[in-house]
Amino acid sequence: MNEIAAPVETGMPPASAASERAAAVVWQWRREPAADAGAQAAAAARKRGAIGGTVGLLVAAALYFWKPQMAAVVASIAVLTTLLALASPLGGFRRLTIALEAFARGVGLAMTWLLMTLAYYLLFLPLGLALRAGRKLRITRRGDAALASYWQPAVAPTAGIDAYRKPF
Repeated sequence: MNEIAAPVETGMPPASAASERAAAVVWQWRREPAADAGAQAAAAARKRGAIGGTVGLLVAAALYFWKPQMAAVVASIAVLTTLLALASPLGGFRRLTIALEAFARGVGLAMTWLLMTLAYYLLFLPLGLALRAGRKLRITRRGDAALASYWQPAVAPTAGIDAYRKPF
């Protein structure tokens, strides 16, 4: 029952311990670099924070000529966020990013409901009522009881090349 399987002949020489070590050093793609993933995530968060801070400072510079006090607030928020990204990219900056994303989702949901409600009551409803009043809205018309069917026989196309030159 316990038979040892014979090695399959591949035509390749058997691997030695030295070749295994060399393969382990050369072929690093086989193992998952867990420590590098954290460093890469931190670098990406720092970069995202630096880009966000730069954009915030540009917005503050544009606001300075219109509202200097608002520009100071925007600039201070941009600087504090950038410093948080540089000091604690996977801690405080990550928590701040998660909180801001949740806030943005809530604002987007509220704006969607508000704008779609306004669009319905100010655009679609009046237009639909006007079309119904003028009997132009085909979807709400009733069928004609006098007709036996709405089926129309197909018209045979005219023979000749003119139908191909101007198909519509």
